[in-house]
Amino acid sequence: MKHLRDYIELQKYTDMSDMEIITSYFIDNDIEEEAMELSHNLAKSKIEKMKHRQDIIKTWAYTIPSDYLYENYPVDIAGMLHRIELDYIVNGKVTGNRLNWAKENFENIEMPSVYFQPCLGWLEKHDVRFKEN
Repeated sequence: MKHLRDYIELQKYTDMSDMEIITSYFIDNDIEEEAMELSHNLAKSKIEKMKHRQDIIKTWAYTIPSDYLYENYPVDIAGMLHRIELDYIVNGKVTGNRLNWAKENFENIEMPSVYFQPCLGWLEKHDVRFKEN
């Protein structure tokens, strides 16, 4: 049985992609059944993530307290805070310019009394926090 590390070493000298290397590993070692089980587990994981996102969207998309944000923050800040929440709801994370904006600005903004808690948790895991009161 060839080890995966052997295939990774081989990859240094070929133009094979990661997927081609992994596929070759399973086929050459006659362990396609394990690959099928792996594929099944990955599909289940992806489905669960998609279901979770869909549940969040169904639960929160129309109840996000954006009125609160617009009543208590300048329009540009409220708009960005609201878009960050929506980005998290739709993508399961805060991405691109919104994440960069949060990293640059959250420390200067007081935390809203009402904000989407799963989004706050995700941001805190990525070291993005509102100003301490």
